[in-house]
Amino acid sequence: MNIYTWWRSLLTLRHFPWLETARTLRARFREDHLGLTASSLTFTTVISLVPLFTVLLAVFSAFPAFSKLQGAMQQWLSDSLFPESIARQVMGYLNQFSAKASRVGAVGFGFLLVSALSLVLTIDTTLNGIWRVRRTRPLAQRVLMY
Repeated sequence: MNIYTWWRSLLTLRHFPWLETARTLRARFREDHLGLTASSLTFTTVISLVPLFTVLLAVFSAFPAFSKLQGAMQQWLSDSLFPESIARQVMGYLNQFSAKASRVGAVGFGFLLVSALSLVLTIDTTLNGIWRVRRTRPLAQRVLMY
C-alpha cells in the first residue's frame, strides 16, 4: 500500500458516522447488558475449559495411536494458554484430572462430555444473542467449530 492510497483511505474515514456509531454501541451495551454478559462469558469459558480438555486428554490417552497428538496438544496448551510460571503445574493437574476421568466409567465420562458440550453451547448461544444471529447453525457444526 503506497502513501497515496493510505492517505485516501484515511480521508474517507472523515465521512464515517462516528457519533451515530458510538450512540448505537452505547444503546446496544445497555439493551443487551453487555457488561454482565461479558463477565458471564468469561466465567463460563474458564469453567468449560477444564471438562473440555479433560475429555480430549482422556480420549487421547485411551488410544495409543493419539499419543503424539496428545503431546502436541499439551505442548500447545502450556505454550499458548498458560503463563510460563504455572504451565507445568496446571498441566500436571489436567493430566491428573484426565487420568481420574478415564477411570470413572462410561456413565461418568458421558456426564463429563455432556457438561463440556453444554457449557460450549451456552457460549455459542450467548455470542449469537450478542450478534443477534437470527438463524443458528446446525448442532453438529456448532460442536465441531468449538
